[in-house]
This record gives sequence, structure tokens and C-alpha cells, in this order.
Amino acid sequence: LGLKRPECNEQRTPSAPAPVTYVKVVENPVISMGIFIIREGERIPLHDHPNMHGIIKCLQGRLRVHSFTKKFEETKLDSLPEQYRTRNVRRQIQLGKLFLAEPQQPVELDPESGSCCLEP
Repeated sequence: LGLKRPECNEQRTPSAPAPVTYVKVVENPVISMGIFIIREGERIPLHDHPNMHGIIKCLQGRLRVHSFTKKFEETKLDSLPEQYRTRNVRRQIQLGKLFLAEPQQPVELDPESGSCCLEP
């Protein structure tokens, strides 16, 4: 069959640890709760949770949370930098897949901090 049994003394390449690990605690139609284990210096990409609330509690180390608030006024393409005034951007805005957002002040968290609550 061409299968080879690995020898006990064969060198194996160590794999790098994952930058972020997710542990599901509970998930149902009402609530989703999980634990993120984030290695030092790593980040979770910018993402959206439409119409959801969130609670963040730092159990160990330090976290910096950056959040954004969606601007609800009509997006005027003339107000955007020129490289974003394309047909594709216009279409994404019309479809509601792209919108402007206002950055909020970053929040620093550590185990002594209270919980950080995120609102839609």
C-alpha cells in the first residue's frame, strides 16, 4: 500500500502554537458564550456582530479592545478618499455590505478591570 510506519526516533517538525484558540462554552438560539485564548501580541481581525451585545472579561494578561460605531447617515461617495470612489465600493454601499464607522476610544482590560460591554 505504500504506507510507512513512523519510527519512534524519527525527528518530527514541531508545529507553532495557534495564535488564537476558541473554546465553546454554550451555544443555542438565545446565547453564544465562548472563551478566546489569545497569545501575546496576537489579534482578532476586525469583524461585526450585527444586532448583538457582547461582554468581554480579561482573565489573564492585558487586552486592548478597539471598537467602531456605524454611521447611519447616508454615505456620500464625494466625502470618501478618491481611491474608494469606485463602482464596486458604490455597489457594496448600496447593498449594505459596506458602511462608514466612527472609531471609539480603545479600552484597556486586565484581570482587575470590570467587564467590557459592547452594544449594537
